[in-house]
Amino acid sequence: MAEGSLATWCSSVPLFFIKEGAIPDSRGCSPSLTCLINNNNSILNNLAANSSQVNHGPKKPFSLIFQNVQCLTTALNKLNVLLSENDVDILTIAEHWKSADEISQWQIPGYKLVSQFCREEGRHGGTAIYCKKPVQSFERRDFVSLSVINVVECSAIQVNLKHSSIVILCIYRPNTKPLANVDIFIEKLNAILLKCSLEKTNFIIAGDFNVNVSEDCRDTREFLSTIEMFNVSLSFSCVTRPASGACLDNIITNMKGYNETLEFHISDHLALKFTLSEAIITKSPSKFSIRCINEQTVNDFLLNLSLVSWNDIYDMSGNVNAMWSCFSSRFKTVFVTSCPLRVVCNKPTMNIWKANPAIKDKKRILDNLLVISTARPEFKEIYNNFKKQYDHEISSAYKSHFGDYITNAPNKSKAVWRVLDSLMGKCREADLAIKTGNPLKLANNFNDFFIGNATHRVKFNNPSQSLNTSRSERLDKSFYFFEVTEAEVIAAVGSLKTSNSSGHDGIPISIVKKSTHIIGRPLAHIMNCAFNEGCFPDDLKIALVKPLFKKGDINEINNYRPISLLSSFAKVFEKILATRLLKFFIKFRVIAAEQHGFTKCKCTDTALFELLDAVIVALEKGEVPMALLFDLSKAFDSVLHSVLLEKLELCGIRDIALKFIESYLSNRRQRVVVTVDGTAHFSEERILSRGVPQGSVLGPLLFLIYINSLCSITPPVKCLPVLYADDSNFLVISDEVETCIQDGNAVISAVKGWCCDNHLTINEDKTQCLFFSSIRSKTNFPSSFDLNDGTNIAVTDSVNFLGIVLDGHLRWVPHVVRLRKRLNKVIYTFIMLKNRINLEVVHTLYYSNFQSLMVYGIIFWGNSPSANEIFLTQKKALRLLCGLGFRDSCRGIFRANNVQTLYGLYIFKLLLFVRQQKHYFEKYLNVNKTRQVFPFNLPVHSSAKFANGPLYMAMKLFNLLPQCMRVIEKTEVFKKCIYKFVLECEPYSLTEFLDYCKK
Repeated sequence: MAEGSLATWCSSVPLFFIKEGAIPDSRGCSPSLTCLINNNNSILNNLAANSSQVNHGPKKPFSLIFQNVQCLTTALNKLNVLLSENDVDILTIAEHWKSADEISQWQIPGYKLVSQFCREEGRHGGTAIYCKKPVQSFERRDFVSLSVINVVECSAIQVNLKHSSIVILCIYRPNTKPLANVDIFIEKLNAILLKCSLEKTNFIIAGDFNVNVSEDCRDTREFLSTIEMFNVSLSFSCVTRPASGACLDNIITNMKGYNETLEFHISDHLALKFTLSEAIITKSPSKFSIRCINEQTVNDFLLNLSLVSWNDIYDMSGNVNAMWSCFSSRFKTVFVTSCPLRVVCNKPTMNIWKANPAIKDKKRILDNLLVISTARPEFKEIYNNFKKQYDHEISSAYKSHFGDYITNAPNKSKAVWRVLDSLMGKCREADLAIKTGNPLKLANNFNDFFIGNATHRVKFNNPSQSLNTSRSERLDKSFYFFEVTEAEVIAAVGSLKTSNSSGHDGIPISIVKKSTHIIGRPLAHIMNCAFNEGCFPDDLKIALVKPLFKKGDINEINNYRPISLLSSFAKVFEKILATRLLKFFIKFRVIAAEQHGFTKCKCTDTALFELLDAVIVALEKGEVPMALLFDLSKAFDSVLHSVLLEKLELCGIRDIALKFIESYLSNRRQRVVVTVDGTAHFSEERILSRGVPQGSVLGPLLFLIYINSLCSITPPVKCLPVLYADDSNFLVISDEVETCIQDGNAVISAVKGWCCDNHLTINEDKTQCLFFSSIRSKTNFPSSFDLNDGTNIAVTDSVNFLGIVLDGHLRWVPHVVRLRKRLNKVIYTFIMLKNRINLEVVHTLYYSNFQSLMVYGIIFWGNSPSANEIFLTQKKALRLLCGLGFRDSCRGIFRANNVQTLYGLYIFKLLLFVRQQKHYFEKYLNVNKTRQVFPFNLPVHSSAKFANGPLYMAMKLFNLLPQCMRVIEKTEVFKKCIYKFVLECEPYSLTEFLDYCKK
């Protein structure tokens, strides 16, 4: 029978109609298919195990034990003792040292042997999995087939529980050289984890991997990197082989559970026990109500809003609150009427049959072909070909659905994780993690905690009488309001980030943006009245707060932080005022030069550059640099309004402008909302007596003024303040360690005095100190040093400074280790999504989720030796996205996909930094404008640390650029030319680029 006619016949015949005599062969006869479904074919056995078994599940927590037995003959009796003391469901063993015939003779009472791997040649090795007899299970031969003798020896089963199934694998990797092929082992482990991830199944991988995770070496890093890439972790970090003091045995799982090691003297390895911490129950998606905002409802809203008259608002005078109440009530009425509520699930759902009905027909045909090909092997090829068509159809449907979802999402990163969660069978909960107690009382408790937290931290702060550091010179210029125009309102709304989140009024900024051409004039009128009266509308002072769980015990309120949602219209008011204030502050240089947060032409890169350049220069001179990183507890929430207003007056904000800001800060209210079982519960409103509003546009700028004078309080020592908003850091430089500690003491005392005067609190437990030195330095630094007031500051080996991990020798190893873990988690998303989204979206995900992490701060660590590990991780990601093999070269692939290598990004960002931050390099400019002269004179140096620093390396690379590129004046044109130039080189190292430029 031809392939097409057979498929047509299968599509018209239900599976249960296929019986004896129903399928004609090519000669017209009808073979007997009486026992078709009940044959011993492994495929049908697995289907039956998955679909027809009745399993009521265990009545106790599911548990597993792994033991390297080192010969089952001598270990059997002790294994029986182990199992009598520990009633577990699964026993996994390694190194049973038996052949397939031998191991079948060794039975364990109460357990059945479900899967085993035995060496056909040679001795030792092997793995086996025993399952308790009441537990339903079957062998997974697809996993067992991944085994390689003497490299990775694997046995695997699938256990069917009441609500789900678990894939369990037992792996043994020999460590006898030259058989210890780590690369092949990592490749096979990658394949196993990939298969588990694509199946969206729970899994437990127990084994003796012979990789000591407590040792820092290449094999360990590769092993851990592979595990991290799939967003899973190791269960054990303690010693599992006491004789060598190494952690060689472990359990890899994506499930939560309890771990313990057991010693029953079976071998020189400890037994590992893993017990699930909770029942495996698939939760239904959380449901909640949202406004129906789509093209049709938005058009209805705009039409209805255009019919509203605002004339009476223009006639009002002297009562800003009445004006705003009239405006907001009309706007909200139209919005609520036009965009009704609807109930949705908290994940991107997809019904594959509705998305593509043809898939359902193909599935029906495929079911019939499977039965036919099982009985008639000659139809196996037809089944395989049709299965490929079916797989391609499903992949295309998923790509179309999820690709559109991610592309249209305002927050692509969130959309990616929502899609990922849906593919993994997870659901992001809208509910609060705390489930116990009265929800309304819980909401009030959260509100009391969030409001009282800052007050409690600073209530013992009495202003110092001996220090008057909060005062500064009074600016003789004053800030004045001028008329707000409709165009200014439209521009301010357009500059705000588009979002569907909303404050207490339920109106998202996306709706405000769509309606600015209608409401721009009345909004401008209300703002002008508010500025003239010095009155901020009371309704815009209300914040809606949602508790967000951080880490730790979910039942502890201390482990939650507040997420404040303000009215979208409040942000419009704030945006206009903040833009005007910032221009005023920049014009008269009010904000300290050492402040890098929320200011024009400054960022975290400039803060890091100033700190690290000062460190490198100090080391070049043989000095001792020490960084003091202060942690200000709840700094934004602790701002005292009276002190802030006084500082604003000194900075030129006076009269009606100061009155308006005072109105903006006073009598602010907040209430907390908690969602339990899909229902929102609101706390009572509470007054905020201090702090700048979280989630606001104006708040960060006001905080900069509050903390501005901190930069000028340092005592007469060699000290460099580097601030980024509330991240307060000081670099102390001295000739000797003892002098450095004394100077540091003086700086800490001065900072404490300033904080006391300004009602802020230093968290001494989180305040850190880091000494910098060269690798060859033999200087002994203290582990901590005592302050004059009796407190103690810890001296650490590394600190987190603005998202970059700094170590004392600037080798960047701690930063690279942390970054690699984060990048591996992103690669995990690629694994889950690459076959379900379009290639264009995959590239978008690479740039937004992978490269954005990799490029951060790259101008500081990108040429370090440890950066090569990130480059290897980048190549893993590229191979995955482009469908390359595990060992395929990426040469040319970077260029073909318009992707810069890690070293290319380092060079590109460093050259761009030279163009954007010219003031750092002005003193090195070559004034001799003759041909063949480099634009920068490189400073004389004696250390490699200086030569590899961002200052020196930036000028060195810029000097090597072609003359036609160096003279480009427009930054955007320069950026495009440099990107193309570096991409063409596709550098695999810095040396490659240097050689490329010299050609």
